[in-house]
Amino acid sequence: MRLAVVGCGDAARTVGLASRFVRRCRIVAAADPDARRRAAFARAFDAAGYRDWREVLDAERVDAVYVAVPHDLHREVALAFAERGTGVLLEKPVAASLADAERLVREQPAKAKIAVNYQYRYDPKIAGMLDAVDRLGSLFYVQVIVPWYRDATYHDEAAWHASVARSGGGTLLTQGSHALDIALCVCGPPVRATARVFRRLHTSSDTEDLASAIVETESGAPVFITSSMVSRPEARTSIAVYGSTGSLVYHGPQRARLRAYRVRPPRRIVLSQLHPYVASLAGFRDWIEGGSPPRCTVTDALAVMRAVDAAYRSARSGTGVGISGALG
Repeated sequence: MRLAVVGCGDAARTVGLASRFVRRCRIVAAADPDARRRAAFARAFDAAGYRDWREVLDAERVDAVYVAVPHDLHREVALAFAERGTGVLLEKPVAASLADAERLVREQPAKAKIAVNYQYRYDPKIAGMLDAVDRLGSLFYVQVIVPWYRDATYHDEAAWHASVARSGGGTLLTQGSHALDIALCVCGPPVRATARVFRRLHTSSDTEDLASAIVETESGAPVFITSSMVSRPEARTSIAVYGSTGSLVYHGPQRARLRAYRVRPPRRIVLSQLHPYVASLAGFRDWIEGGSPPRCTVTDALAVMRAVDAAYRSARSGTGVGISGALG
C-alpha cells in the first residue's frame, strides 16, 4: 500500500512509526504547510514532501491517504481523495461537527473506502472486553474516566485546538471520544445526552478542558463519562462495564490491562500484540487490498459523533438532549 500522509503533526508521526511494523505499507508522500514539520517528516520516512495536499492528488500515485489535519478540513480532504478512488484513513473525529460528518457519509462515492482511526477497537484487551460483554447478564452501566493532562504547548503548537469552529470541541471530542466509542460498542447507539463542560486551566480557549456527561443508550444502560486535560498526575483511561452477573474493567492504552469480576474473558487471537495503531493500520491496509472492512468505517464512527454533539448541545442549553440516528 502506497500511503500519503496529509498533516505531519504528532498523530501522523505515531502512524508513521506504526507503518514500519505493517507489511506492504510504505509512506511515499507527506503534505503540510509548515515547511519545518513537513521536511522533518519526509526525511524521517523517506517520502516526497508537498506544501499543499492538493499537490499530492496530481503528483503522486497513492493507494491510500492518512488525514491528520484540523477537524474542519476532514470532509474536504477525504472527499477529494475518495473521488479519485483513493482509500482514506481519517484521524478521529470524523469532522468538526456532526453535520459535516453526516454530509461526508452522504457524499462519499458509492465504492469509497473511508475509515476512522479509533484505534482502541484494535487493543487486544478491549477486544477481550467486547467479546465478554454478553457474559455479564443484564448491563447496568458503563463508567469512563479519561484523566489526562495537556499543558500550554497543546494550544500554542496547534492553535486550532482552541477553536470550536476548527476543532469541534475540546477534551470530550479530542481525548474522551476514543473511550466513549468503546462504551457505545458495549451499550449500543446513543439516544440522549446530558452534560456539563468547563474551562479550568486553559481559560483563553474556546474549547473545554473538562467535561462530564451521561449518555443514555438504546440498550437502557447509561454511559457516565468524565474527560479531562487538567489531571495531574495524568493517569490511564479506564472503562468499567457493570452487569448483573459480573464486571469488566479496562485500563490503558499504555500497559493495557483488563480485569474481570465473576466473568472470564474468552481467549482470542488478535490481529496484533503491538500498539493498536499498528493493528488499526494493518486492518485498513487489508481493506484497501480487497479484504474485509476495518473495525471502524466512517459510518461506524457516527454514533460517537452523535453522542458528543448532543452532549455539547446539552451543556449549552442546560437540559438533556435527544439524539436522532437519521442522516437528514
